[in-house]
Amino acid sequence: MARFATSAEAHDSDSSAPASTDAGRRVGRLYGANTLGAVVGTALAGFVLLPQLGLSTTTWIAASGNAMLCMLALSVAKRAGELAPAPTRRTTAGRGFVVLAAVASLAGLAGLIYEVAWFRVLGLNLGGSAYSFTIMLLAFLIGIAGGGWWGGGIADRVHARFGVSGVLRSLAVIEAGVAVLAWAAMYLYGELPFAFTWVYAQVEPNLGWLWPGQLLMALAIMLPPALLMGAAFPFLVRAAATDGRHGLGGPVGALYGWNTVGGIVGAGVGSLIMLPMLSVTTTVLVAISLNLAAAVLVLVTVEQRLRHRKLAIGWILAGAWAVGLVAWKPPPWNKLLMTAGMYKYASDLTDRSRQGVLNFAVLPYDLLFYDEGLSSVVTVARSRKKGNMWLANNGKIDASSGIDMPTQVLCAQLPFAFRPDARDVVVIGLASGITAGAVTLHPGLRRIDIVELEPAVVKASHFFDALNHHPLEDPRTHLYANDGRNHINLAADGTYDVVVSEPSNPWLSGVSNLFTQEFLEQGKRKLKPGGVWSQWVQMYGMDEDDLRSLVGTFAQVYPYIRLFSTIDDADLVLIGSESPLSVDEADLARLFQISPAINRELQTIGIFDATDLLTRYQKDRQGVLAFVGDVPVNTDDNMRIEYSAPLHLHEDTADANFQALLGPKEDRKPPLFAVHGSEGLKRLARAYARRGRWIEALIAIKAAYRQAPEDPELPPMYEAWQNQLLRELAQADDDSTH
Repeated sequence: MARFATSAEAHDSDSSAPASTDAGRRVGRLYGANTLGAVVGTALAGFVLLPQLGLSTTTWIAASGNAMLCMLALSVAKRAGELAPAPTRRTTAGRGFVVLAAVASLAGLAGLIYEVAWFRVLGLNLGGSAYSFTIMLLAFLIGIAGGGWWGGGIADRVHARFGVSGVLRSLAVIEAGVAVLAWAAMYLYGELPFAFTWVYAQVEPNLGWLWPGQLLMALAIMLPPALLMGAAFPFLVRAAATDGRHGLGGPVGALYGWNTVGGIVGAGVGSLIMLPMLSVTTTVLVAISLNLAAAVLVLVTVEQRLRHRKLAIGWILAGAWAVGLVAWKPPPWNKLLMTAGMYKYASDLTDRSRQGVLNFAVLPYDLLFYDEGLSSVVTVARSRKKGNMWLANNGKIDASSGIDMPTQVLCAQLPFAFRPDARDVVVIGLASGITAGAVTLHPGLRRIDIVELEPAVVKASHFFDALNHHPLEDPRTHLYANDGRNHINLAADGTYDVVVSEPSNPWLSGVSNLFTQEFLEQGKRKLKPGGVWSQWVQMYGMDEDDLRSLVGTFAQVYPYIRLFSTIDDADLVLIGSESPLSVDEADLARLFQISPAINRELQTIGIFDATDLLTRYQKDRQGVLAFVGDVPVNTDDNMRIEYSAPLHLHEDTADANFQALLGPKEDRKPPLFAVHGSEGLKRLARAYARRGRWIEALIAIKAAYRQAPEDPELPPMYEAWQNQLLRELAQADDDSTH
């Protein structure tokens, strides 16, 4: 390895070594071209190959590309000989090179800490889809590629004019520049929710242009400092390659290796320790301090070599002052604003001005809990007007004490209508704990496993203790800090009587694999004979084929399924088993005979008996398959939902999906087969009437009348409900004309 010369030595020796006069340019172009290839590869994989061809085909394409590169390299090697001169003598690393290696390590360490922190910030504002992560990586790599490409030539010019000391001082300026630009970018964080809303307003309704807008947002944060990060490497190489006789392989390989080591440590420490323990802003400030330390290290080394000891001490003091300055008053971070989830809710705003965003996402709420966790930022807030509480991951609401209650309760209780004698249960996803708490109301259970990846969610769930029955305090409960798929994979076959799967939305990267055929097949093996799987599925934020694919995937795995709607036009629960699943009123009534506590829980969401459950019942497996048609299932390989659903995130598809699934409201048939006799039909009719579902109520009453025309209760019921239906239709017509 080349030694690190003093300023005078370097200037004299380098000026007589023509072989190394373009070392910076050569390395910078190579480094930039390599990273530019990564830019193209990232874009192709994230936006074309994986969405269109799937995982295995994309992997084969990449492998084939590597094989072609191997053959090309061998061919070039035979024809061109050595591309760089071999060292004429063995070189050793002097103190100067050790300093350069340390700077390379610090730069790599800081760079990857920035990257994980920026991904956290941008994830809060661009969302957690595979496309969003592709955009974030693109923005970072574009900066690195551009900086490497132009930085090398500048390093050569600086070296030619000022020697190694000039290169080193420039390197110090670059490291300090990274720190300054990263610090300045922190003042843009609070503008991102407004920026996304503005971009959304500009591109609506052509939402395909939303992705370039998101890329510009990511570039605004990452590009300026990333350009300097990319430029730092050729400057490091230029400083190390002071003797053209010894080639570039040694210093380039060593510096690249130390830079990579720093990056590995930065990625691990930044994501696993700093973000969850220090917060995102403090994590960025740590990275800024590392860049400043690298700059000071270079300057102090130069001044010591030149015996300017007082100046070296001055740089140390200046660096310490700069670190203290940036840490003394960090840029503002409005917790409610930064977790507003505008990437998801911008389409819900009628006023998309700055004040409109604040009125929608900040001013109506009191923040009760905020924690920057291991995998997401978790918040709990309460509406000042309605008192409704909600829990959000990275700004997307995953649970609430209001509108989500029917889904949270029924996802837990419905499987016990088919397996009331269950003993062992697993709940995938804790969130507010309401679903897990509903499970604990079953006195016959022996073991309740709860799987939750994010520790911050566990803390946040306690804000719902008044509603969730304290599931974590139940002695039968075992909490596993794990990914749901890993937990199911590790469980022995035949472990559970019931699996309740209520993860976050399937368009989220990392969550989508809990909705694939392979996972469901794997999960089915974990059920005991006659076991039941309960699966939540959304109907909003994706198109009709996405919904067909999700429910069709479930129907391909289980020979017996029952589909229920928990919230009309919003949520579904699929119940699957390898044993028949009866929806007869008498069988469903077993759920209401288990415990008075369960009955009270169901009554909070308007379910008083088995007929109320029947009003939520929609289809069996045959009906689901008829709806699905020939739409492909969702697999680990095609990743269909992960890449398709985000394209429809802001489309108002819920009502259309519900209509496609169940047909027009006037054509929907109540499950008359599930009740018996005129009294059973009357109970079913009253259950529909309680929900304001007058068409189904009238159909049930007519069926009851055919069986018992002498029943004096039936004509008044029919007349009253028919009048109510006519009034609502008239009101709807009046609203549409105005």
